[in-house]
Amino acid sequence: MKKNKITFRHIKLAVAIAIVCLTWAWPRGSDGQTVISSPMAMVDAVQGNSEIASEQNQEPAKTTIGHTIGPGDTISTSGQSKVFIQWETGMRTSLGEASSISFEQRANQNGLLNFVAVNQGVLRVTKQSGWGNVTPYKVITPVASVEPFDYNKPVDFVIEVYTPTSMSVSVVSGTVVVTNLTVSDPTETVVSSCHTAYMDKDKPDSDVLATKSDEIMPLLDGTTIPGTVATSFVCPIPIWLSSARGTAKKHMSMRGNIYSTAGPS
Repeated sequence: MKKNKITFRHIKLAVAIAIVCLTWAWPRGSDGQTVISSPMAMVDAVQGNSEIASEQNQEPAKTTIGHTIGPGDTISTSGQSKVFIQWETGMRTSLGEASSISFEQRANQNGLLNFVAVNQGVLRVTKQSGWGNVTPYKVITPVASVEPFDYNKPVDFVIEVYTPTSMSVSVVSGTVVVTNLTVSDPTETVVSSCHTAYMDKDKPDSDVLATKSDEIMPLLDGTTIPGTVATSFVCPIPIWLSSARGTAKKHMSMRGNIYSTAGPS
């Protein structure tokens, strides 16, 4: 299936959109405005082809293992490519193919706040309780933001950005809060493990459906480099799930427009 080609010009536009979203997506209780220039994370594994662009360099460079990541950096992947990133805080992010993410870091009186903007494609986020600190972080898209319901508990979720007007988040474990940023009065949706929330621009309500293991597994395979983060798990199968398949199928069919590895089989 033909995939959208991500160019440096598109990345710069997406980063601009993400920065606008940051003004809407500030973590709870934060009022800091200072941008921190220290590295936030490091590339731990690369599969295929990936490029990283920064505010200091006009042209993107090849992403390599050990590459440090700081505020203003953008990482993109081509087809059949993945990148695994280890954060100073213990958070781990796995970027799938034909995807683009950018980074920001700010501070308030309580410490540092990390942001990951998913401009396009698919991103997996994992954080284990007790590893690193509980520095607040938030993942943002042009449609919505996603953050853990409780930063002190483990969480594992996958975000997909279909177009600038549609996104989804599939929770493998833990609980997240999804906030629609495109409505005048931002609405919050709590999504627990083995559920997927679908959100569209200017639509205050989101569809939240129970998800089977065989639907989440392609997302994990499509984002995760073998040997970095576990991909085995089991979701319970509700009896009523079959009645919701029509709605889920409608949303999942859009995944092929961006990438195929993490799409439905």
